[in-house]
Amino acid sequence: MKSTVTIGVLLTAFVCGAADEQGKEFKALYEAHQWFQLRAAVKSDQAPAFYRGAVACVFNDLSDAESELDNVIASAPQSEEAFESHALLTNAYIRAGRYQNALAQFEKMLAIKPEDAGTKNALPLFAVLGRYADQEVTQRHSSTMRYRMKDGNLFLPIAVNEKPASYIVDTGANFSALSAGEARRLGLMIHGVTAMGSDSAGGKVLAQIAVADKLTVGEFQLTNVAFLVLPDDRQPFIDLAPGERRVSRRPYKRSGETGDVTYFGV
Repeated sequence: MKSTVTIGVLLTAFVCGAADEQGKEFKALYEAHQWFQLRAAVKSDQAPAFYRGAVACVFNDLSDAESELDNVIASAPQSEEAFESHALLTNAYIRAGRYQNALAQFEKMLAIKPEDAGTKNALPLFAVLGRYADQEVTQRHSSTMRYRMKDGNLFLPIAVNEKPASYIVDTGANFSALSAGEARRLGLMIHGVTAMGSDSAGGKVLAQIAVADKLTVGEFQLTNVAFLVLPDDRQPFIDLAPGERRVSRRPYKRSGETGDVTYFGV
C-alpha cells in the first residue's frame, strides 16, 4: 500500500527571462528537478541568483537561500521570478517547521497572484499554524529502534504527547498525517480549517490540521509538530488499526526489510 500524503501548495513551472544558452541550461535543469546537476552548474560566477537560491533551498542551506532569493525578490517584487522565489522559501520553511515564516511567504505570493489556486488552498492551514511556535528538536541522539513491516509499509514505535503508537514512515510525504480517529485518541485539537489534499490513491480529500505538543522517536524529541488530519475512511488509513493511523515524513536509514532502523532526525 502506497502511503504518501500530499497537499498541493507550490512550485509551478517557472519561465526564466534568461535567453542565452547557459540560462537555458539552468532553466532546463531546474524544471527537470536535476538538483545535483544544477548544483554543479551554479558554481559558475555567472549563475543567476535565482538558481543559486533554488539549489540552496533544495539542499537545506536556508541561510544562503534567504540571501540569494531575497535579492531576487527585491530586484523585481511583482515578477514571476519573485513569486517562484517565495514558493521555494515557503517549501524550505515548511520542511524546517518554521510555520510563521511559511505563512508570511504565502501571503506575499498571494499579493503577487491573488487568484493562484495552490496558494489560496494552503493559506488557511498556515494561518492556523502561524499561531504556533516553530517546530523544534528539543532532544537529539542517534537511535536504533526495532521496526516491523506490514503490507509493504515500515512501522516505527513512537510516542505523541506521551501516548505510544506505531506509525508508518514515508519520506515521500510532504506533510505528516493522522486519521481523525487517531487525532482524537491522542487528545489533539483538530482545527476546523480545511484545505484540499491528495490521498495515497490519488483522490482529493479535505484535510484539517492538528499540532502535537511533543513527539518522541527513539532518543529524539520534537515539539509543536504539525499534522494534516484526514478522514478515517481514506487511504492509507482504511486497513490500519487504531494506534497505526499516521504517516510520518521523517527521514530514516533502514538496514533491511526486517530488523532495526537508525533515526537521525532533522
